[in-house]
Amino acid sequence: VAGEHYTGYGIKPISEIRGTATDTSSGIIDKVEVRIRKTNPPGLPPGDYFYTGSSWVTDDTWLTAVADDGSFNSANEPWTYTVTYPTEAWKDQMRHYIRARIYDKSIPGGNIYITPEIEIIIDRTPPTVGLTFPNQPMHNSIPIISGTAADTPSGIGMLNEVNIKIKREGASEIRY
Repeated sequence: VAGEHYTGYGIKPISEIRGTATDTSSGIIDKVEVRIRKTNPPGLPPGDYFYTGSSWVTDDTWLTAVADDGSFNSANEPWTYTVTYPTEAWKDQMRHYIRARIYDKSIPGGNIYITPEIEIIIDRTPPTVGLTFPNQPMHNSIPIISGTAADTPSGIGMLNEVNIKIKREGASEIRY
């Protein structure tokens, strides 16, 4: 999902990239390729890097997807690219960009369509949180509960929401 946060591997992995290629009623899909790109964040030398299936290079690289039914031979083809080394593909906590390139069999070399890029964010660093009030073990009243929350790495982490839980110590779980 575009703009979504993933761990890349572990809890919220990305081991496959899936899609469906379609062509007009008389067209036949010939092949599908996938590109995974990352760009250095601010503070590092500018540059794009492309995933080869096992490492990152500076040359624009496209990876071959496979038709889910075994061969590209119709106008409607679900396809899958299996990420062979997810720990390498998603090792950097940063924005990654994925797009697909589809060829049909209409002419030699095919008509080509390239999808817009979808941005995903690899983020394995948990947010931090702190309570600023109440700030003592006991209070007569608590008119407000306040605190701080942050997410890193800088420019990538995004807090969606902050929840609090209030529990009365020693109280029975049964309420009447």
